[in-house]
Amino acid sequence: MKINFKDFHKQNTTVKKELDTIFGRFEKEEPTKETLSQLIERVNEWVDENNLKVLNMETLYGKNSTHYIEFIRVWYYEGVKLEFESMETQTEVETQSVSTQTETINPSTTILDLF
Repeated sequence: MKINFKDFHKQNTTVKKELDTIFGRFEKEEPTKETLSQLIERVNEWVDENNLKVLNMETLYGKNSTHYIEFIRVWYYEGVKLEFESMETQTEVETQSVSTQTETINPSTTILDLF
């Protein structure tokens, strides 16, 4: 098992803007960058599509020769895929055991009595 990372930079996109002029209303597309929310959504889609176990996500800022950049770095385990079925089964078992434990606790029991 290896630890790896992938950087996600904001992509160029366009935004439609409406212009009101004396000749009427017009739509214009202006070039822009993805918002941070859109970038996070794209990162989440990549993680889901690749079924990865993420260690950490960082929002990083830097400066190149002309302007500041903002990007997300995702640290993940390479070669480890999540197994959702076994996780759901384990969660169900834990939930059942917690319910069982909760039912057997006497209402007059203090927290110190539990240890």
